[in-house]
Amino acid sequence: MPVEEGVIDTGSFLAELDRDASTQADGEASCVWTSAQPINELAADVLRVYQGVSGAQLMTSGYLDLKGNAWGAIVLDECGWVDIVTVVAEEGNEASTARVTRISSSARSSE
Repeated sequence: MPVEEGVIDTGSFLAELDRDASTQADGEASCVWTSAQPINELAADVLRVYQGVSGAQLMTSGYLDLKGNAWGAIVLDECGWVDIVTVVAEEGNEASTARVTRISSSARSSE
């Protein structure tokens, strides 16, 4: 499962996931990028991108820890993919790192 750091951003991660998942035999793809935004703003931007995806449904989202340093979401699409999203606050500054992992229907059908 390839992970590209620093090349992806909030505006392009879905295109990268679509491309990578379609070329991988296991149907999985992952993107990682760092933003100068704080965790809550980056998480909101990621969710806004999914709002524009026809057939995508937010299944759950929220903070994963008591301090608010880790946030996660699961997005399910009617085409057969599931995206697992995490956004983590960078230690000591306002920046955050986002990771989106896609599991597509081709990965599930091989199990």
